Amino acid sequence: MDLELAGTNGTWAFGADAIRIRYLPKRPAHKLLRRLGELVVPERALAGVTFTGGRKEGVLRLEVRPGACPLTEAAAGQLPEKAEPYRLVVTGDKQELAEYYAGYLRDRIALNPDADRPSPEYLVFGPPPPLTFEGEGGYASFDGKAITFSRGQSGKRDRTFDLADVEGVDWIFSDWGTSSLRVRLRDSKPATMVFGEWSQDIDTTLPFAAAVRVALAELRTTKPTPKPLPAAPAVPEEPLVSAENVLATLRSLGELRDAGVLSEDEFQRKKTELLRRL
Repeated sequence: MDLELAGTNGTWAFGADAIRIRYLPKRPAHKLLRRLGELVVPERALAGVTFTGGRKEGVLRLEVRPGACPLTEAAAGQLPEKAEPYRLVVTGDKQELAEYYAGYLRDRIALNPDADRPSPEYLVFGPPPPLTFEGEGGYASFDGKAITFSRGQSGKRDRTFDLADVEGVDWIFSDWGTSSLRVRLRDSKPATMVFGEWSQDIDTTLPFAAAVRVALAELRTTKPTPKPLPAAPAVPEEPLVSAENVLATLRSLGELRDAGVLSEDEFQRKKTELLRRL
């Protein structure tokens, strides 16, 4: 059973090797977070963690490795603070527990020798295609293979860009004016779709840009399918949950019990649930 920390904008569930972030489906969670719904963050995607306490509330924040998350790569530091996907706001009575989890995650991150290096592949994923967003004078769509900018009802001004012709996408955001999505093409000038002013379309445009980035990365790493090899002898499947992960979670539960965060009954109940998963 995963350990959980509930905040005002979502809940983080700490599993054996990943954090499942479930965003609050209503305010005060930012509409981008509500659109994302949930993210699963493997521990190997993490570079660090911080906790900042305050008089009324505290903030637990994850730092992901460069290259690990297409959302943060596309955002490039432009997101308003409340829209940041790796930020959990906790009330005053949960600050001690949040600080404990920050220390727990630091210890886990220290076990990864690659934590301070860029990730060679995406490890966190947002909403998959098909995706669309409305821009000024038209709309953009992405079906996983091509991007289409549609302008006007006749379709005569539509432009479609196959991924093979796309060099990259830039999400350009402005707090005080017009924002845009720019598609960089290999053999022609960039194509741009301007979208709403005053932060109106973050929730649709950023996941769009992130999904295109993921598809481009997959396209560039796709290799010709090799000829099938003879089938290897069957080997026994490993258990769904390893004994090592269960023991690590039990140790964490024991620390929470010793710190008075969990009662003895809660500890025993969760211990029984974990042992059943072996």
